[in-house]
Amino acid sequence: MANNRAKAMAKAKHKPPSRIRYEQTHPTVSIRVNKELYEKLKEVKEMGNQSFADILKVALGVQKRSTKGAYDRGYKTGLEEGRVVSLGNCSNCGKVLHWNLSREKDVELLTKAINQARYIHSECPSPI
Repeated sequence: MANNRAKAMAKAKHKPPSRIRYEQTHPTVSIRVNKELYEKLKEVKEMGNQSFADILKVALGVQKRSTKGAYDRGYKTGLEEGRVVSLGNCSNCGKVLHWNLSREKDVELLTKAINQARYIHSECPSPI
């Protein structure tokens, strides 16, 4: 019976010395939080593309807040917004037309309108 008990007990898994040293210098921190705080932490983690450890370091003032994610989002938004031109008014409602130069259809419509109006460069001699 004692022999069966010994077999039933799982053998301790071998850990390499490097892993033992790592665990000694990097202890585990475990906390329980309510669902609301957990969701907020997850949101911060995903928005900033950072780990829970990074969030803790920033909160303790040990690490500066990363701005790369915010910069990238702002750059992308600015690029998209910069491609929108407000030019002319709608023939139906009179509101300003917003041309999104990232959309092929808007570029085609704007090109067609300019070509029909027969605009010329300000440097070109007048055809008259």
